[in-house]
Amino acid sequence: MRLVFTAAVMDILHEGHINLLEKMRESGDLVLVVLHDGFTTFKNKHKLPIENLEKRTRNLIDTGLVDIIRYTFEEEPIEAFKKILKDYKKFELLFMRADDWEEFPAKKIIEGKVDIKYIPYTLGISSSNKKEMLNSQICKNPKVDNFREKAHKDIRDIDEILKENNIEYFLSAGTMLGAVREGDFIEYDWDVDLCSMNYPKGIEQLKITSDFILKGFKAEFQASEESGRLKISRNVDTDIHFMGVEGKLAMCRIWEKPLYSILLKYIKLSKAKLGNYEYNIISKKYLNSVYKDWKTPMKDNYFNEDYTYVQNPDSTDSN
Repeated sequence: MRLVFTAAVMDILHEGHINLLEKMRESGDLVLVVLHDGFTTFKNKHKLPIENLEKRTRNLIDTGLVDIIRYTFEEEPIEAFKKILKDYKKFELLFMRADDWEEFPAKKIIEGKVDIKYIPYTLGISSSNKKEMLNSQICKNPKVDNFREKAHKDIRDIDEILKENNIEYFLSAGTMLGAVREGDFIEYDWDVDLCSMNYPKGIEQLKITSDFILKGFKAEFQASEESGRLKISRNVDTDIHFMGVEGKLAMCRIWEKPLYSILLKYIKLSKAKLGNYEYNIISKKYLNSVYKDWKTPMKDNYFNEDYTYVQNPDSTDSN
């Protein structure tokens, strides 16, 4: 088994990033990306990424080209590389990146221990160019004007439609974080995250999708056999992850590709207010497992270094 890994920022995912990820996928059995947080990006490149860490994570997952995402909060990802060498010592390891920066941070940690392969840099494509193009397209930036007002309008209709279809759901990710910490959506959020253990199938999926469309939403069901995701958008974007049970996990898959997982032991429902209404949430231990310090508001809601959206179904995590 070969694990191919890299370390990057992946801000505003573009053709150059996709070229690298596709080469990594072609070269191994598992693809792992170590993502830099905003502070280390600034230290290395003297500029902050436009997209926050969670948005960049989602972008990578949605490519379908990445199996594992880890995080580094060091200027040089020394500890992240050391942990990869330790955790995957039974794998054949290969590090890949574009040839525009051959003396990459923490190279000394892996040089001589794993193979390093450079691929040609994609000329004419860069995040800087993309950012200039996006200056006139603010809607692409994670910040949504009047987000709270727009999100509340959407979630009230979402709540009504799901209840009419007898689907119990709970808040997750940044949406749950806002409810628990602030009683409202967090300031720097840009979407709504919901999960459900009640997976609709066949005609039920068509009915739910139609119900959302009739309420003015764009709706797309991305389904697998036992789980799937409903992507809806009206005033803001919303992901509803319908999850199945796999071992110790609640797991969401799209076309059999793992997308998102939560340890089943965290799924103990209680209530929290989001604005003027109460919604289901799960154990606060879930937030402890995801975020480095979820009680402290920050623009980039930093993940724990070992957190991954998708875990092994046989996970024995004890957080």
